[in-house]
Amino acid sequence: MAFIIPRGWTRKDGFPQIQGNVAGATLVDEFYCDYDLTDIFIKLPKPNSKYDENNISPALSQLLLSSYSITPTGSKNHAFVSLQYQPSDATTLPDEYVEEYFLENGTLEKALETHVDYLTKWNYDLYEYASIGGGSTTEPGWYDTAKDDSDATGTAVEGQYAWAKDKPSGDTEELGWLLVNKRLKPGVESYIIPSPIVQERIYYSSKKSAEEAGNTTGTKEAPSKTFGIDDGEWLVMSASVQRAGRRYLVERSFQWAITWDEDLYT
Repeated sequence: MAFIIPRGWTRKDGFPQIQGNVAGATLVDEFYCDYDLTDIFIKLPKPNSKYDENNISPALSQLLLSSYSITPTGSKNHAFVSLQYQPSDATTLPDEYVEEYFLENGTLEKALETHVDYLTKWNYDLYEYASIGGGSTTEPGWYDTAKDDSDATGTAVEGQYAWAKDKPSGDTEELGWLLVNKRLKPGVESYIIPSPIVQERIYYSSKKSAEEAGNTTGTKEAPSKTFGIDDGEWLVMSASVQRAGRRYLVERSFQWAITWDEDLYT
């Protein structure tokens, strides 16, 4: 092959791929690289440029760059670059669709209160309504085990407690909210869990089919390939439709979770 792979690009296994018929060959070459659009566009072959500039193969020398696509991964750190070459007089359509799937190790942010070992003291201060003059407080017996605010009424009555991010209101000249203990994890309101992401790419020859597939963002749907992840649920996080030569490229991103709220997602 006379095509020179740009520096920093890695050709995907199994490429280039060639399909042929009576009208000629269609060649698709795909690469993996850093997601830097400026750098990618500098290195992209020019439109209608030959795949085989040196005419090593008569068949390949007739193939011209007809289309390309740049698909960032979910992390936006890398991208897949797909180049399609066809004869200048190609008239036939490729197959109905070609499916590709890629797995990424993503994460999902969850509220701190949902952690299995969550304690209220992690991200709330504890106050006691007590004598301002006395200046002393008493740590209640439930402080180290509380998982919610059920034991702290928050009522401005002497001897009562309140969990709060900021000091509660209700002080008088004699009584007020005195700090018992500061939160143990200041500034921490969430945590992350592993959450696989599957990137799906499908080439359609039908515009209607492509648009229907692309109009699924925010719906619960599992990709056709889950890489052995059988439990939990999948949500379509993003979807796009674009022309790719004579076909329509639909790219969707699916993210896994133990469950997606059925009141918010269908």
